[in-house]
Amino acid sequence: IVSRDWSSDVCSSDLIFIPERKIPRVEVLVALVTGLNLKPPADVDKVLSVYPDNDKIPQYARPKIAAATVNNIVVNPNNKVLEPTRDASRAEVAAMIHQALVQAKRIKPVESDTIMRYQ
Repeated sequence: IVSRDWSSDVCSSDLIFIPERKIPRVEVLVALVTGLNLKPPADVDKVLSVYPDNDKIPQYARPKIAAATVNNIVVNPNNKVLEPTRDASRAEVAAMIHQALVQAKRIKPVESDTIMRYQ
């Protein structure tokens, strides 16, 4: 980080901020669930079984992805395939933030086929 960048003010020796780095979908969801302090459901594996590719969810993220799922924060343009390690598009990040704000009762929900609704 160049010292004249605004981001140089938020960095310390043990924290690296890389604003140009792409972010995987799993990291977006983990950050949102952590920020909202959502608790994982009792049966994480049962919840995650809705994703055919749930074996690709990193172990550390499984409880958080389950929490995101039951709280309708997951936005999936590819139906039920999570693709946790794929880089999130800006549109996906915006949609997931929107869903997090809905969950926090800060804004009203919208109907969309891309929102993962856990039943």
